[in-house]
Amino acid sequence: MSIRRETEEMIQRRIADDERAARTDTCAAVIAFLVCIAWCVLGGALVVAGFAVVGVELGEALLFAGSGVSIAGPVLTVVYWQVWKRKNGLE
Repeated sequence: MSIRRETEEMIQRRIADDERAARTDTCAAVIAFLVCIAWCVLGGALVVAGFAVVGVELGEALLFAGSGVSIAGPVLTVVYWQVWKRKNGLE
C-alpha cells in the first residue's frame, strides 16, 4: 500500500469516528433533556396531588416533595450525563 492511500484511509476513518461521536453525543443530550422533562412532570404531578389532598400534613409533604423532585431530578440527570460523556470520551 502506498503512503498516500494509507493516509486517505486514516482520514476517512477519523471523519467517520468524529461523525459517530457527534451522533452519540446528540442522542445522549436529547435523552438527558427528555429525562429532565420527565422529572419536572413528576414533580408537578406531586405538587398538584399536594393541593388535591384533604389532609394538611400530607398535602404539605407532597408539595415539598414535588418541589424537591422538580429541582433535584434535572440536576442529577445533568450531572450523570456529564459523567457519562467523560467516561465515554465525548468531552
